[in-house]
Amino acid sequence: MVWGVGAALMEDGVIDPRHGQFVNRDLAEYHVPVHADIPAIEAVFLPEVDDKTNPLKIKGLGELGISGAGAALANAVFNACGVRIRSFRRRWTRCWQACRNAAARQGE
Repeated sequence: MVWGVGAALMEDGVIDPRHGQFVNRDLAEYHVPVHADIPAIEAVFLPEVDDKTNPLKIKGLGELGISGAGAALANAVFNACGVRIRSFRRRWTRCWQACRNAAARQGE
């Protein structure tokens, strides 16, 4: 889940529109969340058996936790300030600016 938060708020692939190539292609700008960036998370495991998945009737946990993180963060921003952020890479600076703009519009 922390990986999903990092993907939604910190990763940003900048593409040169002239050539279609990534401008930031090294790890110097690749930020990942650290312990202090993420509040406590409670993971709930549901006791269910999926007999259609595979012969062992089990599911992997690997990347499943990142699937809904971006949508959950977008909905949290919408619930907090009424602004929909529709770009996938929702850098925290974009979320902050969208909320500030919404607050300024309400104050007018």
